[in-house]
Amino acid sequence: MSSSSGAPDAIVVTSAYGSRGDFAPLLAIARACRAAAPATTRVAFLSNPHYAAEVEATAPGVAFAGVGSARAHAELLADASRRRDPRALARYWLSHLDEHVDVLLRELEGAARAVVVAHPLVRSRYIKKNTPLTSPPPPAPPRTPREPSPH
Repeated sequence: MSSSSGAPDAIVVTSAYGSRGDFAPLLAIARACRAAAPATTRVAFLSNPHYAAEVEATAPGVAFAGVGSARAHAELLADASRRRDPRALARYWLSHLDEHVDVLLRELEGAARAVVVAHPLVRSRYIKKNTPLTSPPPPAPPRTPREPSPH
């Protein structure tokens, strides 16, 4: 399914669960990817369903995939005492990490080549599910004794 242009089959941008400050920059990346990628490349944005309408209204051509509950997310953001606790949002996000990776894997189905923009914790969980995001680098070519080390 890989395109002959060398472009990826899929670009998936994922957003951490938080306020607009967490969401908006990543949506801007998804929009820029859609603008730059060939029409044959699928561009998807993963975030809480709380943001679905905004993605659909402001990012034409970017598919939205929701993770978690819009209601639970809104309750978290509305609770001032929980919002002041920096660990509360992290605990909420981590409690959805497996679901997040499962949705990501569904978005990547059928893609021979893909680009994923995600939080390092998503990558960590992805790897724990025994599905590496990237291939290991090729081995370095052997050096002759007189050749200086590249490091």
